[in-house]
Amino acid sequence: MQRERTALKVMLQLLVEGRDHLKLGQLVPLGDLWDAINAGDEPLTEVMRAQFAQARRLWVRRFQPMLLREHDLSEDDAGKVAPSHPYVTDARLVKSLLVAALVPEVGPLRALTVSRLTALNSGIVRAFIPGTERQQVLDKLRRWAAEVGELRLGEDEQDPTVSVVLSGIDTGPILEAARVVDSDGERLTGARSYTLRFDELPPVDAFWSLTMYDGEYFFVPNPLNRYTLSSRFKFNYNKDGSLDLYIQKDSPGKDKEANWLPAPAGTFILMLRLYWPREKPPSIIGGTWKPPAVKRVS
Repeated sequence: MQRERTALKVMLQLLVEGRDHLKLGQLVPLGDLWDAINAGDEPLTEVMRAQFAQARRLWVRRFQPMLLREHDLSEDDAGKVAPSHPYVTDARLVKSLLVAALVPEVGPLRALTVSRLTALNSGIVRAFIPGTERQQVLDKLRRWAAEVGELRLGEDEQDPTVSVVLSGIDTGPILEAARVVDSDGERLTGARSYTLRFDELPPVDAFWSLTMYDGEYFFVPNPLNRYTLSSRFKFNYNKDGSLDLYIQKDSPGKDKEANWLPAPAGTFILMLRLYWPREKPPSIIGGTWKPPAVKRVS
C-alpha cells in the first residue's frame, strides 16, 4: 500500500510540475521521474537512503557541472531554459540513468541499452536526420563517460548497455594531469602534430582516460565525434607493447586512427585522468610512475 501511495504522489507531482507544457496524451520522459523522486519523501531503509544520497551527489558534483559547462550555462540559467532546450534533454538522459541505478530490478530498466534509454525518453531527442536518435545519444554517452567514471558503457559498438554505478568500486579518488605544453615547453596547438607514448600504461585499478579540450575547457568537434581515448578502447600497440597516441588536427592515416585523438585548429589542453590509481609501485601516487611528455613530430 505504501508503494501505491508513493507512486500516486509522484504521478501527481509530475502532473503539477508539467501543467504548463504537458499535452493530453503526451508521454512523460523517464528522466522527469528523478526530480519528482528527489523532491519526495525520504527512502524507507538505510540502504535505500545511502543509494539516494550517492545518486544525488553524482548529479550535483559530477553530472550537472559537466552539462552546465557543455551548454555554457550557470545553474540559475539552467533553471530558466525552455523544456525544449538541449540542456534539458541531456539532463533528462542522465537523470534516467540515475533512476535506473536506483531501481535496477525493474524490468524495462534491467540491462538498459542505449536504444531503450532513447525510447524511454521518446520525443525529447531530436535528430537532424530521423532515425539517428540512438546514435546521437550514444555519442553523448561516450563523451560523458570520459568525464564521469561512474557512467559505464558495454562492449557492443552499436547498442551497448549503459549504467551508472552507485556502489562497488568508488571512482572518487581520481588523479588528473593536465598538459598545455609539449616536451620543448611550447604551447600545444592544432597547427602541429604530436605523439604521446606510454612505454608503461597508466597504473590503475579502474581505468584511465585522455581527454581533449580547447583552450577554454570545451570539447572539440571533430569528424569522429571522439573527445577522449581511454583504456576501454581497442588500440593498435607497438611490437614491444608500448602505446603511441596521435594528437593532431588531421587524421594520421586509416591504419593509425584507432590511436588518434583529434585536436582543434588552435590551442588545446590534454587531460589525463587516472581512476582509482594504484598505490603500490609503479604508482603515480608515490611518484614511481609519471605521465609521459607530449612530443612534437611536425
